[in-house]
Amino acid sequence: MSPIESRGTVAGRWESLGGTISTRATAVSWAKNRIDTFARGMDSAMYHRWWDGSRWGGWENLGGIIMTEPVPVSWGENRIDVFAMGTDSALYHKWWDGTRWGGWESLGGKIVDVPSAVCWGKDRIDVFGIGTDNAMHHRWWDGSRWGGWESLGGTLRGSVSSVSWGKNRIDVFGIGLDSALWHKWWDGSRWGGWESLGGTLMSEPAAVSWGPNRIDVFGIGTDFALWHKWWNGKQWSGWESLGGKLESPPTVVSDAPNRLDVYGVGTDSAVWHIGWDGSRWSGWESLKGVVVDRPAAVSWGPGRVDVFATGTDYAMWHNW
Repeated sequence: MSPIESRGTVAGRWESLGGTISTRATAVSWAKNRIDTFARGMDSAMYHRWWDGSRWGGWENLGGIIMTEPVPVSWGENRIDVFAMGTDSALYHKWWDGTRWGGWESLGGKIVDVPSAVCWGKDRIDVFGIGTDNAMHHRWWDGSRWGGWESLGGTLRGSVSSVSWGKNRIDVFGIGLDSALWHKWWDGSRWGGWESLGGTLMSEPAAVSWGPNRIDVFGIGTDFALWHKWWNGKQWSGWESLGGKLESPPTVVSDAPNRLDVYGVGTDSAVWHIGWDGSRWSGWESLKGVVVDRPAAVSWGPGRVDVFATGTDYAMWHNW
């Protein structure tokens, strides 16, 4: 049996996309039936493979020397921007403009973990990272140039999660040194102050928006269960436990309004899933497999989710 399939398969089937990767796989979709996946290779270069609607393209080496998983984001059809931390702890950027890949460029700064990137409109990108001072730092592309680095303060550990639910709106989440979830937001004209959303989390947060003025945030508690908090447009809910026993940070994706799918690695090293259908949470289900890092998930349309993970053979594996 193959490394990832040794526990069996459900919910589609696991297929190997090959490669030899050293970090978590990541993925982005910029149109219906289109997926681009990325990973750091054993040589520290970034590798890319894509689904064009009918077949998978072969692996291509996009070069660079990166120290973290690549973080892809898309602000429009046939456009991809990818970010990672370099050996000098600076933020590096590479982009696809629809016809070719640009070269790697250094955006400077000094970050200590995986960056987070978000788009809220055409030709707009905001990138965040935790600096050596434990504060959150921010840089942005406005369509014609990069703004300079700015410190947004806070005292955080690990990496942050950023999300946008509308034009010129950004919400960013991180774990404080007190293990609580902290939140900061851009309302279109200014940054709000840091607010504590409480909780006691062991993992970095995962945030998603499925509609205007709606945010759902997830993290792993000290009991290894998945914990959830949400913004309904007026107020934050309390924390709720969704149970489970996970050993990785969660990954969340939304394929339609009021629909959520959350994935994580269980204590048995299999990929586990729980879903919200608009009225209730499903039970936990095992997608089987044996993986060495948390999965990535992406949706290119209603009712479609693709999941990627690194197997024990360090190849990229795919389930859908």
